[in-house]
Amino acid sequence: MRTTLREKGSDLARLCPQIEGTVKDGRLVGRYQGYAVEADPVRENPAPEMPSAQGGTRQPGPKVDIFKLKLAGVAGRFPWDCRNEPTLLANLALVLPARLVFPLIPTAFRFHRSPLEWFAKKVGVPAADAELQARLRAAGLFDELATLRWGPNPYLPKATFNPRGQAIDEARLTTFGAALKESVAQRHPGELSLQVESGVPSEERFQELLDRAMRVARINEQETATEPTERRRT
Repeated sequence: MRTTLREKGSDLARLCPQIEGTVKDGRLVGRYQGYAVEADPVRENPAPEMPSAQGGTRQPGPKVDIFKLKLAGVAGRFPWDCRNEPTLLANLALVLPARLVFPLIPTAFRFHRSPLEWFAKKVGVPAADAELQARLRAAGLFDELATLRWGPNPYLPKATFNPRGQAIDEARLTTFGAALKESVAQRHPGELSLQVESGVPSEERFQELLDRAMRVARINEQETATEPTERRRT
């Protein structure tokens, strides 16, 4: 049965005190530890899209309840995209019932090419490379995300970081003045997004998600706020 907007809002309302938030248009919005927070329960197929050479369609799979959490105001210069995905039996999962196969599929976290890399290159900011990905792993990114596998779907959880205006603020662009770059960075802060397999969680689960999001945000801020060469000088 499809959840109505009113029912969704009622479920989200019990989470409002944890982020001093309100419910607007079926989304929970508020603030937590200095970050702007937005949470949205949806029902989607989390499987990634196939390469364009294979038709560019989304891989087969069931729709599942997904709870999306976004933090705005996260510092960092480089976009990245990290998700859980199958390591074996992927082809088998496409022909057998998902409820039988998904819990048995070994999974691992991997970085994927961020769709934001084109923008980073356009404004003069290098995209996340293997060195940065290694630093994020070493700092515990995968360990934090592993605790958020709340369901059997092999394509969740997922985490992405979009530097948004911060990339422009840091880029060496002669066409933008300092005042404009600062304005863009302030109006479009960096955004960290997490997706977990869950409907509207309990208060305890929501707090766990917030705590993990804070840790991922700090890892990102620590490892992506500066150029690798700048880090070596410090």
